[in-house]
Amino acid sequence: MRRLLARAALAWVVVTAPSVVSSAAARAATTPPATADQPAAPSSLQRLQTLLGVPPSGLLDRRTVRAVRAFQSAHGLEADGIPGPLTWAALDAEYAGSPGDRVFRHGDRGHVISSLQWSLGLPATGRYGVATRSAVRRFQRSHGLVVDGEAGPRTQQALVDEGILPEGSFGHPRRRRPAADSTAGHSAPADTATADLGRRAATLSLQFLGRPYVWGGEDPSGFDCSGLVQYVYGRLGVSLPRVARDQYHAGLHVPFSQLEPGDLVFFEHLGHVGIYLGRGRFVHAPHTGTVVQIAELDGWYVAHYVGAVRVRTSASGG
Repeated sequence: MRRLLARAALAWVVVTAPSVVSSAAARAATTPPATADQPAAPSSLQRLQTLLGVPPSGLLDRRTVRAVRAFQSAHGLEADGIPGPLTWAALDAEYAGSPGDRVFRHGDRGHVISSLQWSLGLPATGRYGVATRSAVRRFQRSHGLVVDGEAGPRTQQALVDEGILPEGSFGHPRRRRPAADSTAGHSAPADTATADLGRRAATLSLQFLGRPYVWGGEDPSGFDCSGLVQYVYGRLGVSLPRVARDQYHAGLHVPFSQLEPGDLVFFEHLGHVGIYLGRGRFVHAPHTGTVVQIAELDGWYVAHYVGAVRVRTSASGG
């Protein structure tokens, strides 16, 4: 550690006082222009540390080097821990963003904020407050992103790429992950339109997080479990039966191992239903006294799991 700090201090002297260290200045004068990442000027270290969520000590310490390497790795740069021109260009570009970028920040409200909060392990209040900003900063810091507490495109994409949220959760098309190997087992037949319908249903269902459970409810003022399912698919032009037992017969049955976003998952003798999101999570309206929320497909839900149905574009209600 002492050796590393000593080297950093010496680099500062070379950059800021070349007339004092004449031999170092002479070497610098004969060095050709850099074409790859080169060390940053010491006056930039505190800004670098601020962008990466590291305490701005002004020292190129191990924590800063680790943060730089994580950022470089996440952005396809050589992960050498040296904050040179290429690294700075990526930092500045991410921080500045692009015209038309949709960025969510402190003070924003809405269903997208609820989805973001859930993905970060927070109560889905729909209000981007201090707790949400802190959670976003923690996520950014752990994923090699600019740590500004704002959920911009890079942060949104990281949440989608990890499967924490479905594609399209932030209101615009996302890059799709490669499809699973079709040679692994026998998958349930599904055309492109059906798969797209399921993704859209999963994404749309997130808009209703936090809406109250109302027995017999079938609109945003309040939902029961099957009312939520019917409403979501109805918004997408697909008519489904009103009750869970009938919804179980409104599509193609798929095995647990082949669940896809948008599939309907059924529990407790067909008395309960939800909409699958992917990665073992689903949206549902549980019972009186609760709200529409996301649950993990484990514990009680696995013990009382009945089966799943993939809704097709040709489905019709009864």
